[in-house]
Amino acid sequence: MGQHPGLAAHLLTVLILLATRGTYAYPGIPATRSSYTGTLQSANCGLAVQVLINVTETVELSTDYLLDSNGQLPHDCIVSWRVAVRTSGLENYGIRVTGSLSLEDPLNVGGCKSSALVLTDQDDEGDTTAVTQKLCGTRSISYLTYQDSVTVQLQLSVSGAAGRGFSITFSPVLACGGLVSGPVGTKTTLQTPLFPRPYPLDLSCTWDVQAPEGSEMRMECSKFALLRRRKGVCKDYLMIQYQGQLKFYCSKDLAGKKRALTIHGNQLFIYFRSAGRYNPSPGFMCTITFLPPPDSST
Repeated sequence: MGQHPGLAAHLLTVLILLATRGTYAYPGIPATRSSYTGTLQSANCGLAVQVLINVTETVELSTDYLLDSNGQLPHDCIVSWRVAVRTSGLENYGIRVTGSLSLEDPLNVGGCKSSALVLTDQDDEGDTTAVTQKLCGTRSISYLTYQDSVTVQLQLSVSGAAGRGFSITFSPVLACGGLVSGPVGTKTTLQTPLFPRPYPLDLSCTWDVQAPEGSEMRMECSKFALLRRRKGVCKDYLMIQYQGQLKFYCSKDLAGKKRALTIHGNQLFIYFRSAGRYNPSPGFMCTITFLPPPDSST
């Protein structure tokens, strides 16, 4: 188990997350399904629009509305659309974008340098952990981010491009986090997104575990591999709070049965945080079992 600097600051961040989750809203973004299509299709060359969708909804967008009477896309044009997910509670959602692209520009030699479709979850120019795709030609589209928003930008050169552009669907994807509860005997598996592949960068996951009154818990991780400590500090970590104790784990701290935790209480708070550094680690897969009260057999 590793020490972690700035403990008060990290706790404050988590508390703010819990207090504001579901109350934050993007100003000026439509929040009803009927307004999505109209808002997205109000974007023309030089404009950017955004919508906020619920976690149970999907949104479709096609560039057919940009075509002229001859079925051609405009020239020298940039249009941006941003879709964000309205979240509530402890659950963390990302967005999957799927569809097809038809964008043929003869100047795209050796890459999509002239006309392109760009998909990114970049918040600002200083965001070094963004997942970005730059596409062109005729092909399928498959993009996934575990951030709660994605920006799609169509870039058309002065000479233009043949094709109808794109037709895509935005679908919210549950990344991690939430409330864990149930009767004695309940077994719940928690794992990092993409497991057993390396977990995403710049990700936060929060679980509130509540067992029946008087019961206990056991947390056993069949796999636990986070980034190793650097100078005694866990950059990527699993924070566990129970019975007034607060502990940070990283590296292989909780791997295997011998390192399983027995929680003598019915409440457990778990917080996972990955930093902005590249990592080859698969993350964790842990099972939490609700145990009967210690004296239930007597």
